[in-house]
Amino acid sequence: MRRNDRVIVVAGGISAEREVSFRSGKGTWEALIRLGWKAELVDARDPIPIHQDAIYFNSLHGCFGEDGGFQSLMEHYQLPYTGSGVRASKLAMNKALTKHIMLREAIPTLPFQCISRAEDEMNLPFPIVSKPVAQGSSVGVQICETQEEYRANIQHTTEHYGACMVEKYLQGTEVTVGVIEHKGAVIALPVLQLISDNRMYDY
Repeated sequence: MRRNDRVIVVAGGISAEREVSFRSGKGTWEALIRLGWKAELVDARDPIPIHQDAIYFNSLHGCFGEDGGFQSLMEHYQLPYTGSGVRASKLAMNKALTKHIMLREAIPTLPFQCISRAEDEMNLPFPIVSKPVAQGSSVGVQICETQEEYRANIQHTTEHYGACMVEKYLQGTEVTVGVIEHKGAVIALPVLQLISDNRMYDY
């Protein structure tokens, strides 16, 4: 990227995380302007302007932004964009597919089960965590201590988000590590610990 490149920050969109996306997108746009870049903030709920001389900064959260939709659009128009590509985005956004890949590659992961309706049998001991299969951040994530909580959460999740995944609950320290690829090298960014006043960290 060069300072004379146009940067289009894409935020908002159609997901449940629309408002959070706007906050991060606005922060990115303001930082770019402050650093001297030609930047524009656009809402992905509207038609995204196509400019061959622009670089697209993906500040979208959740559906369309992280599931390969935005990435497919950029690839179609052969536009440069930030973040992971189409295949990686599709796989990582789908928690069930990610789990199966981890199992295939012998990467340790908690026991889980996919649930498509509230009547489905759940075979994990409580407490468990229920979550939509394909939503971003902590949208729809709930800790269930009892059968009653489980039934209510599964009913809500399958009605609003489609398929659900339940997973064994594990209490511990939550950390995140960003990884980027630059000029053929894979670089791990600093480890960040996530701390919340609530029982679980949410967006």
